[in-house]
Amino acid sequence: MKKFTITLFASLITIMSFSCKSTKYTPTDFPDAQITFGSGGGFTGAVTNYTLLENGQLFKRSSLNKEFLALHKIKSDVVEQMFKNYEFLKIGEETINDPGNLYYFIQFKDKDKKEHKITWNDQSVVDEKVKSFYGILSAITKSED
Repeated sequence: MKKFTITLFASLITIMSFSCKSTKYTPTDFPDAQITFGSGGGFTGAVTNYTLLENGQLFKRSSLNKEFLALHKIKSDVVEQMFKNYEFLKIGEETINDPGNLYYFIQFKDKDKKEHKITWNDQSVVDEKVKSFYGILSAITKSED
């Protein structure tokens, strides 16, 4: 009976440890909303972007190697606030498509895979709320690099 109890206890511990793991995604297979932002252009034409998934995962990707680099997870309250800010600031209603030699972008993809992207350069006429939102997104990544 004692051997059975130990075996049962070990089995429960194993099952519980597997059930606590959260699913890891990449931006290509994530089923919910995500915000991608970054910059590109210049002499090399390289593009660096970051993708924040609604579950808090953050990825960095460069056009030079095309692989997603997983950065550590962002706190859920920060992630929730960023997605709320996107809606509250009505970034999805902006229609900027003005890339220049050096440009910046924000792209939102909802759970239905509908995308909205805005692109601007330093000379573009851009609402300050867009620049502020981009700045906050960028600040999240600074501690992640």
